[in-house]
Amino acid sequence: MDESVMAAALAIQSSGNLQVISEITEKFIQRHEVDKFAVAFVAQNGMETTEFVPLSNISSEFLRLYAERDYFLLDPLAQFCLRTTTPFIWEETLSLRDQAPIVKRIYSEASEFGMPNGMSMPVRGFEGLRGSVTFAGERSRFGPKEKLELEILGLVLHARVGELCHTITDRAQTLRLTAREQETLRWAALGKTSDDIADILGLTKRTVDQHFENAARKLGTVNRTHTVAKALRNNLITL
Repeated sequence: MDESVMAAALAIQSSGNLQVISEITEKFIQRHEVDKFAVAFVAQNGMETTEFVPLSNISSEFLRLYAERDYFLLDPLAQFCLRTTTPFIWEETLSLRDQAPIVKRIYSEASEFGMPNGMSMPVRGFEGLRGSVTFAGERSRFGPKEKLELEILGLVLHARVGELCHTITDRAQTLRLTAREQETLRWAALGKTSDDIADILGLTKRTVDQHFENAARKLGTVNRTHTVAKALRNNLITL
């Protein structure tokens, strides 16, 4: 076993900072020619299944589309993850031939965002599925060694993120917004655009948009309105 995976796992386990954990994960997975990852938790309420992604470096635009269009319920790979107990490689699991147009659309959009292939691993607890970890990128093949190392890292990653977030329902209280993120959301709540906020705070529009993206990722929201509303509801910002 490569010592680097153990070093990365130990570094994740000992860190209490989600940003640091994200940086450790990115640095390690690049060794395996993948550069995207997502840690997800799944909640089931009767027949309804919802997914929450507290930590990911996947494009916020893709995550927004995935959530708004209910892709979680339409994506065969996501649904397969609910049924299996072992990690799997996308292209080895599901052929795009003879798939419905919506499925082809999902995979086409994933590819456009730099994720033509990947590895997903379900994470199960005593009460069933708790969530999953996904690693994605341009790599077309994953050897046994790569799969094992990513699985080890994924298990530690999922457990540590879950510890830091405590529970899905308490996530907004356990995550903290930076002062700049709070300012950005507060001005947005007052009806200001990104250009307005950039002028007020003396920042570039791109920096303002980045603050919105970071806050949305932390709160598990899908758009700007949703982010502001959740921040207000959880007293993370005040007017």
